Amino acid sequence: MLTKMDLDNIDKRTKQAISDNNRELLKYLVSKDELFANFATKNDLHEAVNTLQIIMDKIYGIVKKIDEEQTVIGHNVQNHENRLTKVEAILA
Repeated sequence: MLTKMDLDNIDKRTKQAISDNNRELLKYLVSKDELFANFATKNDLHEAVNTLQIIMDKIYGIVKKIDEEQTVIGHNVQNHENRLTKVEAILA
């Protein structure tokens, strides 16, 4: 992000470069207002970070739920495997 000193230096350099003979240069220079309009502010960044944190919290909740479900299902599968082994032993 450009600081006030950077913007002042840009102003000084552009004033030095502009003369009556090179008015075409004005078409390509960027003004301070255009710079401020295109750069993100501190509040914009805070809003983006907060939004990302909310989304990450939701994703974490979903992943945690899926992990817990897999643990329960894995236990159930092991229980069924044990029961099937006993039934096979009896039938064999």
